[in-house]
Amino acid sequence: MNTAAKNGHLQVLQWLDANHLFMCTGYAIDGAAENGHLEVVKWLHQAHHECCSSGALRRAIKSGNLELVEWLYENVHIKCHPTDVFMKLDTTTAAGHGHLDVLKWTHEHFPGSFSSDDMDAAASNGHLHVITWLHENHQEGCSNLAAYNAARNGHLEVLKWLYAHYPNIFEPAVMDGAAENGNLEVVRWLHENLPEGCTRLAVYRAARNGHLDVLLYLLEHRTEGFSSHAMPHVQEIQVLCHFGPDVRGTRRSNRATSDELKMLQTLFERRPAFVRDWLQCLAHVACSRGIVAILDWVNQFGIKLTSTAPICDAVSCGDAKMLQWFFENDFEITDPDLLEVAVEVGQLEVVRWLSEHGYAVNSLKYVKIAGEDMNVPMMRWLVEHGPPLDLSTAMTLVLENHHIEIAWWVAENDRVQLVLDALDQNDREVLWWVLTHTQFQDQSAQRSIRDAIYGCPVDIQQWLEESLSEVESCRWCFSAWIKGQNGEAEETGVRSSKRRRCDERFGE
Repeated sequence: MNTAAKNGHLQVLQWLDANHLFMCTGYAIDGAAENGHLEVVKWLHQAHHECCSSGALRRAIKSGNLELVEWLYENVHIKCHPTDVFMKLDTTTAAGHGHLDVLKWTHEHFPGSFSSDDMDAAASNGHLHVITWLHENHQEGCSNLAAYNAARNGHLEVLKWLYAHYPNIFEPAVMDGAAENGNLEVVRWLHENLPEGCTRLAVYRAARNGHLDVLLYLLEHRTEGFSSHAMPHVQEIQVLCHFGPDVRGTRRSNRATSDELKMLQTLFERRPAFVRDWLQCLAHVACSRGIVAILDWVNQFGIKLTSTAPICDAVSCGDAKMLQWFFENDFEITDPDLLEVAVEVGQLEVVRWLSEHGYAVNSLKYVKIAGEDMNVPMMRWLVEHGPPLDLSTAMTLVLENHHIEIAWWVAENDRVQLVLDALDQNDREVLWWVLTHTQFQDQSAQRSIRDAIYGCPVDIQQWLEESLSEVESCRWCFSAWIKGQNGEAEETGVRSSKRRRCDERFGE
């Protein structure tokens, strides 16, 4: 019912009411008000006045439906909650959504609802008309989040207005946010107009999100460089800095332009260590994030791996796309431990890729690793594409790790041992699965299992009879037991009820 009200399904509510299934709660009118369903709110108020809720007006402000707000104020709030004179409404959500008419109404009826969060929210979403009205009619102002989120979301005109009226809220993090989301025009304006600049996070975040145009602008105009996030691993990748006109690159769309090459050459001549470290950090971030476009761009200047760590990281992260990039660009993928690492961290897509590029699934240790980690898809794939299961591995997977479905890949003669060990361990789930999924055509196999059943505790025998005696493929399991019970009955002269049931079932 609450869901129907929240989603505006008036006919559903009326049907529930007509069939005496309607149970009124305050959540119904609150949900309808928050989503702007005026007709539902009116019906709930008229048909079930007990649904009246003090929170409905607060929720209605979020919807931006001024007609609904005014109706609730006049018909619910004044009549039901006239003493709540200090109630505050959610002006922050209204400002964030640009609902200026609702804000003006709130200013008239509940002026104490406003805070600095309102201008922050309006700035974050680019609602300059709301910002200017708040500035003219309220004294709360805004916080540094207004400038940060406006820059991060690319609202340049809002930034310009904020800088003219609240210059003290600007700090280096503002440009960091613009760079993170790739807002080049904002980054350029901030660089040209603000002395605050940025921090090293600007380059790192732009690289992490693949904004090459922002990165090149920062490289040319700023001196902060990369943050410490990338520096510890910079020696794993070397960039050879070949900036000549014959730079290599297999993907023409990612080749450096003549202007970019000229800029890189000029900077490299002035600050070779800075440019080299900058490019190596960029390559590292691109590797760790799987940003192939940036790697293609850097690779035209020459990339050399000094360790296998970047490739191992791609395996650990499950990034088959990065492995393909290394492969296509002639980097050696030969670390013998890569397949085991991929299995250990559960990266099935990478395991498939490695198996198609020279890594043989030739050991059952991989299946055991997947079984210990309870990774069923990985385990099944390895069983299907690796060497045949031996009995020892099957026993471990089925009885110890309880991956019963692995018994599908166990030969019939080995399944006998699974049954015997399951009987010995009273593992009824394994017993039921193997016995109901295996024909056991071999007479010696049937005899071994029957003898084991006959020698196991009575409670297991009873459970087997109750669970499997009606299964046609398992009837052979009980013949020896029935004969044994018949013999015991003849010695005592007593015909047990269990014997009668077995005789009736198996016709003996």
